[in-house]
Amino acid sequence: MRWAGTRTGAFMTGLCLVLASARAMGAEPAPSPEAFPGICHFSVPAFSFQGSPVDQARCLLRHVGRRGVISPRPAKLPRVLAARIGRPVEIDPDVLERYLGPGRLGMPGGLRDPVSRANDNDPAAPLARYFVIHDTSSLYLGSKPFPPDLDTSPEINDVTAFLGPNAVAHAFVQRTGAIVWGHDFAVPWRATQFESRVVKLPAKGLFLNIENVEPRRADPRGPPGNDWIAPRHGFTRAEYDSLTLLYIVASRRAGTWMIPTFHATLDAGLYDAHEDPQNFEMKAFGAALARHLKAINRLQRQSASSPSHTLP
Repeated sequence: MRWAGTRTGAFMTGLCLVLASARAMGAEPAPSPEAFPGICHFSVPAFSFQGSPVDQARCLLRHVGRRGVISPRPAKLPRVLAARIGRPVEIDPDVLERYLGPGRLGMPGGLRDPVSRANDNDPAAPLARYFVIHDTSSLYLGSKPFPPDLDTSPEINDVTAFLGPNAVAHAFVQRTGAIVWGHDFAVPWRATQFESRVVKLPAKGLFLNIENVEPRRADPRGPPGNDWIAPRHGFTRAEYDSLTLLYIVASRRAGTWMIPTFHATLDAGLYDAHEDPQNFEMKAFGAALARHLKAINRLQRQSASSPSHTLP
């Protein structure tokens, strides 16, 4: 969630010069989507980035390095993810409810409730398409080392400061795997600068935002107050487990497998762009997704009345 320590202006050199001039005059301009479509080329009329859903995911999930450096290479997607993005979700809601169990997610809405629509829930606008993965970049430990109870510490897992009526995201995943809700998926919300400052109202409701607890500490080789160091293992297995479960639920409610994206990739090139998530492991995300789908598929086969109900 914190700002990048350096600009990712290699993608938008001209824009950065304009921004530097504006900052010198004490202003922070909000570029239009036409002037700043982002590195994945967003079109407001289409409510979409460029390319097929899978191509968009490969662009939007580019590796995020320390200090917000975005890889120039498209992401290599896990097979289980690439085979689904943009396709209809064929999971029976009743089966998914059984799999989740009573109160497992604590979700405000139901599995049959829709997700939000773009343009602030405009009935004519498309349903949410993008599942944005963040890290909280908190607790900030300064020069202190990561504690031995990093993953279970109540202090590190506390997301209270991010909650309330203006909670910064739809959901928060703690390092223990516990999920805390800010808004139901039906609530149109914006949590990135690209949404709020560039696309503005049309983006409201098009993106679902998920924060994942990941603390930071200062790099002694960096400037005072920097937060460049994240835990080497990034998210915990429990976080990936809950994050992919939220992805399944959000996609089931949208009716189509959503396009995952990273916060940093959306904001790349903007003044004060954010640089999360750090140390994200795509293989771990794919493995967690595959575990869930295997179990759901087994349950669906057991309860289905015909083979047509099984997952591809």
